[in-house]
Amino acid sequence: MIAERIKLLVTVRMRKLLRPILISALALTLGIAFGAAHIAAQQATPDLGPPPPPPQAAPPSADQPPATPDLGPPAPPADPSKESSSATTNAPAEPAAPAAPAFDPLRAQKSVDVGQYYLKNGNYAAAIDRFKEAISYQSNMALPWEFLGQAYEKEHEREEAVAAYQKYLAMMPSGKEPDKVRKEVAKLQAEIVHDAAGKPGR
Repeated sequence: MIAERIKLLVTVRMRKLLRPILISALALTLGIAFGAAHIAAQQATPDLGPPPPPPQAAPPSADQPPATPDLGPPAPPADPSKESSSATTNAPAEPAAPAAPAFDPLRAQKSVDVGQYYLKNGNYAAAIDRFKEAISYQSNMALPWEFLGQAYEKEHEREEAVAAYQKYLAMMPSGKEPDKVRKEVAKLQAEIVHDAAGKPGR
């Protein structure tokens, strides 16, 4: 009985001692197996080496000149006189004169209509502006000159009224309305002469 117990104790202790050794051996065996498989896989993959260099352009032949990059047309040579003058003078450039209004009969008629409205309502300064605007859009239109003369006359600017009426008569020399305008011009001229004679020192 005692011998069997001793044998059993020895067996149990031997198992406890051998268990870590068996586990280490198993792990070592698996590691070796995985390492061998990895080496075999690397050996199976062919070594392609470094990538090939990019293709180079063929050298130009003897009868063909080498290509040059297209840089566009050459810049004109600088004018030294202009550079020196611009460097020495720092005067500001003069503003450009305003462009004359383009020929526009529709806008001219619209300005005449608005000017007549102002003329009827006693806003003579605004009427003068509108009639001048109409003339700038259509200078060969006679009607705004007559209305401009009426507006100047209402503002007691007789000389300006006479000048506007005469522009109208130059464009409309005959007819019933021009005859009325001529009578108005004669009346205004007589008033101008009368006023000039009545001023002292004349």
